[in-house]
Amino acid sequence: MPSLRIQGGHKLLGRVHISGDKISTVHVLLMSFFIESDLLIKNASLCGDAIFIIEWLEEEGIKKIFIDKNNLRVIHLQNAKVNFQKLSKSRASICLLPGAVLKNKFATFYKPRGCNFTFRPIDLHLKLAKSLGITVKQTNNSIKSKLKSKKRTLRFSCKSKFGPSVGVTCSALFSSLQISKKVILTDIAIEPVILTVCKILKKLGSEVILDKKRRKVTIIKVKKQIPINKLIVATIEPDLTETITFICAAISTRSTIELSNYKLTKSVKAFLNDLHVKIQNIGFKVSRFDCQNTVNPRKTYVLDVWPALPSDIGPIICSALGCLGGGNEIIDKIYDKRESHLKELAKLGFLFKNNDSAYMIMDKVNIKELVVHASDIRAGASLVVASLGLKKRIFVHNYEQIERGYENLFLKLKSIGANIILS
Repeated sequence: MPSLRIQGGHKLLGRVHISGDKISTVHVLLMSFFIESDLLIKNASLCGDAIFIIEWLEEEGIKKIFIDKNNLRVIHLQNAKVNFQKLSKSRASICLLPGAVLKNKFATFYKPRGCNFTFRPIDLHLKLAKSLGITVKQTNNSIKSKLKSKKRTLRFSCKSKFGPSVGVTCSALFSSLQISKKVILTDIAIEPVILTVCKILKKLGSEVILDKKRRKVTIIKVKKQIPINKLIVATIEPDLTETITFICAAISTRSTIELSNYKLTKSVKAFLNDLHVKIQNIGFKVSRFDCQNTVNPRKTYVLDVWPALPSDIGPIICSALGCLGGGNEIIDKIYDKRESHLKELAKLGFLFKNNDSAYMIMDKVNIKELVVHASDIRAGASLVVASLGLKKRIFVHNYEQIERGYENLFLKLKSIGANIILS
């Protein structure tokens, strides 16, 4: 398994091009399963999870995909028999279940895997399937599903115990392509991936009425057929989590870097303002981030549903704040046990006081160990950010976990001066 060897304490300097949103890329690739026209995905992320889905689509004879830098040309092929077992490696695979059964009348899926930083049930996905007239029979590993009575309309709440579910919202939107009359979804997630999928639905002939304030979307008059020669174009937004990862790397090393094709939200801008990060626009979608004189804000940051600070950036800002000292608290209202990064950061000398979904960053002391392990994508990124700021040689094992969510993180860091080796 590949590992990173990081010699921390080096200043970063240079420009990084931010990839497209990982979650949007993954779900648009999965959505292509239901689209019979050719699809052009612009500004896609070529992270490990996206590459895995591309390989699955091609191996199953569903699509032929041509990659030109970060643009994906997805060519539709004819293949009715599909095996979903390998796809279960991706947690997002469950989003295909209702629509696939509506399309083919039956399908066998497998319990999804992916990051296991906390327990994330699939009950709401199965509830969606049942509301569409699908019978579901679960075994230890498989989910055998069969269409009992196809519905012409659907009204469904996408709210889970963690709040509006991105996955369930995507799953219901995918299913709308197989429903002939109307779909009304409430309590929807409004992350960039949802907005992108809604735009694609419009291009496929659906009438989409999106009310972001009320978290509601209505889809009516879905066309089952569109011209075969029509090219559907989807443009992926820049990845917010990758953006904040590189800024946090600059914070931990007290550096100045430049980012192109990046994305910031109001909540992230407010966070950076607390730390006195200076942002200077120097070109079209290019800015300089001066983190040389950042300060410890000693505040409480709440991770909540979009457009608040997202849960994905929690482990990463934790490392940046930890490098600035103690006195900051992070409360995660999305996941109650997202703390796999804390144990590994503690090995690097960070002290925490945690309680359920909240933890206080207490202080930074002498390093206890020089070897840490990435348990999932964001926990791994947090270890990289922390290691860059420490004047020690640190080994981050399980790099394959990190690359699942980042496109060439190692090479991008190396290009701006990080003393980092992949072995």
